[in-house]
Amino acid sequence: WLVCASALGEGGLERVASLVRIGDAPGALAAIAELPEETRDEDAVRYLRGRLSLQAGLPCDAMEALAETPSSLPEPMQADSMRRWARAASRCGHCEEARPVLLGATSSEVFVTRHDRATAAECAVQLGELRTAAEELEELTRRKRPAGNRVTLLAKLSDVYVELGRTSRAVQLLHRIVSMGPDDPDLRTRLIDVYLSSGMTGEAVAEYEALAETALAVEDLARAERILRKILTIDASRTDVLR
Repeated sequence: WLVCASALGEGGLERVASLVRIGDAPGALAAIAELPEETRDEDAVRYLRGRLSLQAGLPCDAMEALAETPSSLPEPMQADSMRRWARAASRCGHCEEARPVLLGATSSEVFVTRHDRATAAECAVQLGELRTAAEELEELTRRKRPAGNRVTLLAKLSDVYVELGRTSRAVQLLHRIVSMGPDDPDLRTRLIDVYLSSGMTGEAVAEYEALAETALAVEDLARAERILRKILTIDASRTDVLR
């Protein structure tokens, strides 16, 4: 898109081009909004507006800007425009239209990014195609990727299995997640929620005890007490936990 920015600069839109180059998406969008309508509708400007809107967290604006493939731009940019439209559409409730594009079904491109595959799987969840989502997320989790991304995918996959009623598989995945960050209270809390929703109260209590031990290790006595009192709400006979 920096190529587009350079072209805009050569076309007399230096202010927009300079804001794009320094990464000021809101400023560039404001500058584009001040342009004459016929200029805003030029392919290069619409393409940039779509990318900038995504960057600024405005997916529905991006979807509108990229709704028509910019035919006057080079083919790689046309393909990129379609994929970005699909990413925006998936976040604006248009998963049925976005999913085929995310998976490359509407393009001659062979390569589909992991990010787009993950987004397509999320679309499958929104469309109620849970088995399809599970299959696609399972495939993604088997691939090498940074630990943070793996945790995110495993968490999504565990949610899908909970929806499918496959609690044992969801618990198995959550155990893997907790092993990656044993001191992360949010991960353990997620596991506890699955245990409780499945009636596995003993396992939930054990996880609460682990959380309490973590809090005590850093001398956060107030938090430890709050956690231990949650155990009492599950099993009133466990008065020993507050001694």
